[in-house]
Amino acid sequence: MQDIVQFIIHHWLLSSLFLVLLILLLIEEARAKGLMGQVSPQELVRLMNRESAVVIDIRNRDAYQQEHIIGALNFPQPELEKDLSKLNKYKEVPLIIVCATGQKSGELAAKLKKQNFEKVQVLSRGMNAWKSAGMPVVKG
Repeated sequence: MQDIVQFIIHHWLLSSLFLVLLILLLIEEARAKGLMGQVSPQELVRLMNRESAVVIDIRNRDAYQQEHIIGALNFPQPELEKDLSKLNKYKEVPLIIVCATGQKSGELAAKLKKQNFEKVQVLSRGMNAWKSAGMPVVKG
Protein backbone atom coordinates (compact mmCIF):
# COMPACT_ATOMS: atom_id res chain seq x y z
CA MET A 1 0.00 0.00 0.00
CA GLN A 2 2.87 2.33 0.81
CA ASP A 3 4.30 1.75 -2.68
CA ILE A 4 1.03 2.74 -4.34
CA VAL A 5 0.84 5.98 -2.36
CA GLN A 6 4.45 6.81 -3.25
CA PHE A 7 3.82 6.06 -6.91
CA ILE A 8 0.77 8.36 -6.96
CA ILE A 9 2.74 11.14 -5.25
CA HIS A 10 5.72 10.85 -7.59
CA HIS A 11 3.60 10.42 -10.72
CA TRP A 12 0.65 12.63 -9.95
CA LEU A 13 0.12 13.69 -13.55
CA LEU A 14 0.04 10.12 -14.82
CA SER A 15 -2.25 9.08 -11.96
CA SER A 16 -4.63 11.98 -12.63
CA LEU A 17 -4.78 11.12 -16.32
CA PHE A 18 -5.55 7.50 -15.47
CA LEU A 19 -8.37 8.57 -13.14
CA VAL A 20 -9.92 10.87 -15.76
CA LEU A 21 -9.79 8.14 -18.42
CA LEU A 22 -11.33 5.63 -16.02
CA ILE A 23 -14.22 7.99 -15.27
CA LEU A 24 -14.82 8.65 -18.98
CA LEU A 25 -14.78 4.93 -19.69
CA LEU A 26 -17.34 4.26 -16.95
CA ILE A 27 -19.61 7.01 -18.27
CA GLU A 28 -19.45 5.61 -21.81
CA GLU A 29 -20.14 2.07 -20.58
CA ALA A 30 -23.13 3.25 -18.57
CA ARG A 31 -24.51 5.03 -21.64
CA ALA A 32 -23.94 1.98 -23.84
CA LYS A 33 -25.60 -0.36 -21.33
CA GLY A 34 -28.92 1.39 -21.66
CA LEU A 35 -28.86 3.90 -18.86
CA MET A 36 -29.55 6.48 -21.55
CA GLY A 37 -32.62 4.56 -22.70
CA GLN A 38 -31.44 2.41 -25.58
CA VAL A 39 -33.56 -0.41 -26.97
CA SER A 40 -32.78 -3.31 -29.26
CA PRO A 41 -34.74 -3.93 -32.47
CA GLN A 42 -36.68 -6.71 -30.73
CA GLU A 43 -37.54 -4.44 -27.79
CA LEU A 44 -38.67 -1.76 -30.24
CA VAL A 45 -41.11 -4.20 -31.86
CA ARG A 46 -42.48 -5.06 -28.40
CA LEU A 47 -42.90 -1.38 -27.53
CA MET A 48 -44.67 -0.69 -30.82
CA ASN A 49 -47.05 -3.63 -30.37
CA ARG A 50 -47.81 -3.42 -26.66
CA GLU A 51 -47.34 0.23 -25.76
CA SER A 52 -48.11 1.99 -29.05
CA ALA A 53 -44.63 3.49 -29.20
CA VAL A 54 -44.08 6.11 -31.88
CA VAL A 55 -40.93 5.77 -33.98
CA ILE A 56 -39.32 9.05 -35.00
CA ASP A 57 -36.81 8.67 -37.83
CA ILE A 58 -34.44 11.67 -37.82
CA ARG A 59 -32.51 10.78 -40.96
CA ASN A 60 -32.81 13.02 -44.02
CA ARG A 61 -35.82 12.61 -46.28
CA ASP A 62 -33.90 10.74 -48.99
CA ALA A 63 -32.63 8.08 -46.58
CA TYR A 64 -36.12 7.78 -45.07
CA GLN A 65 -37.74 7.35 -48.48
CA GLN A 66 -35.24 4.67 -49.50
CA GLU A 67 -36.16 2.54 -46.48
CA HIS A 68 -37.62 3.03 -43.04
CA ILE A 69 -39.29 1.19 -40.19
CA ILE A 70 -42.97 0.48 -40.76
CA GLY A 71 -45.03 3.27 -39.22
CA ALA A 72 -42.04 5.53 -38.54
CA LEU A 73 -42.54 9.28 -38.81
CA ASN A 74 -39.83 11.31 -40.52
CA PHE A 75 -38.62 14.49 -38.84
CA PRO A 76 -35.10 15.25 -40.16
CA GLN A 77 -32.82 16.20 -37.30
CA PRO A 78 -31.94 19.75 -38.45
CA GLU A 79 -35.63 20.65 -38.76
CA LEU A 80 -36.58 18.99 -35.50
CA GLU A 81 -33.84 20.68 -33.50
CA LYS A 82 -35.12 24.08 -34.63
CA ASP A 83 -38.61 23.27 -33.36
CA LEU A 84 -38.96 20.43 -30.83
CA SER A 85 -42.60 21.43 -30.29
CA LYS A 86 -43.47 19.35 -33.38
CA LEU A 87 -43.32 16.35 -31.05
CA ASN A 88 -45.41 17.79 -28.21
CA LYS A 89 -48.43 15.65 -29.09
CA TYR A 90 -46.29 12.56 -28.40
CA LYS A 91 -45.23 13.52 -24.84
CA GLU A 92 -47.43 10.89 -23.24
CA VAL A 93 -46.45 7.91 -25.40
CA PRO A 94 -43.13 6.09 -25.67
CA LEU A 95 -40.97 7.78 -28.30
CA ILE A 96 -38.20 5.86 -30.02
CA ILE A 97 -35.68 8.02 -31.87
CA VAL A 98 -33.95 6.38 -34.85
CA CYS A 99 -30.99 7.55 -36.91
CA ALA A 100 -28.58 5.64 -39.15
CA THR A 101 -26.10 4.50 -36.49
CA GLY A 102 -27.53 5.51 -33.11
CA GLN A 103 -25.14 8.42 -32.57
CA LYS A 104 -27.32 11.41 -33.44
CA SER A 105 -30.46 9.97 -31.87
CA GLY A 106 -28.87 9.95 -28.41
CA GLU A 107 -28.16 13.67 -28.60
CA LEU A 108 -31.73 14.42 -29.61
CA ALA A 109 -33.16 12.11 -26.93
CA ALA A 110 -31.21 14.01 -24.28
CA LYS A 111 -32.66 17.31 -25.53
CA LEU A 112 -36.17 15.87 -25.50
CA LYS A 113 -35.75 14.63 -21.93
CA LYS A 114 -34.82 18.17 -20.92
CA GLN A 115 -38.12 19.26 -22.51
CA ASN A 116 -40.02 16.87 -20.18
CA PHE A 117 -40.46 13.99 -22.62
CA GLU A 118 -40.41 11.18 -20.06
CA LYS A 119 -40.62 8.13 -22.31
CA VAL A 120 -37.85 8.82 -24.83
CA GLN A 121 -35.52 6.05 -25.93
CA VAL A 122 -33.22 5.43 -28.87
CA LEU A 123 -32.79 2.44 -31.13
CA SER A 124 -29.34 1.14 -30.24
CA ARG A 125 -27.08 1.34 -33.32
CA GLY A 126 -30.00 2.79 -35.33
CA MET A 127 -31.18 1.53 -38.70
CA ASN A 128 -27.96 -0.46 -39.07
CA ALA A 129 -29.04 -2.66 -36.15
CA TRP A 130 -32.60 -2.86 -37.44
CA LYS A 131 -31.48 -4.14 -40.84
CA SER A 132 -28.83 -6.45 -39.32
CA ALA A 133 -31.54 -8.05 -37.19
CA GLY A 134 -33.51 -8.81 -40.36
CA MET A 135 -36.44 -6.62 -39.35
CA PRO A 136 -38.90 -5.47 -42.04
CA VAL A 137 -38.52 -2.10 -43.73
CA VAL A 138 -40.68 -0.09 -46.10
CA LYS A 139 -38.77 0.57 -49.31
CA GLY A 140 -39.23 3.34 -51.84
